[in-house]
Amino acid sequence: MGLFKTAAKVAVASSVHGRVQRRQAQRWAA
Repeated sequence: MGLFKTAAKVAVASSVHGRVQRRQAQRWAA
């Protein structure tokens, strides 16, 4: 159970990080 929680946390963190990077890239391009 702990391993699954850790994997879910990592997936959410990477998803949020990718979204933030994309937003910053759009801001720089604009």
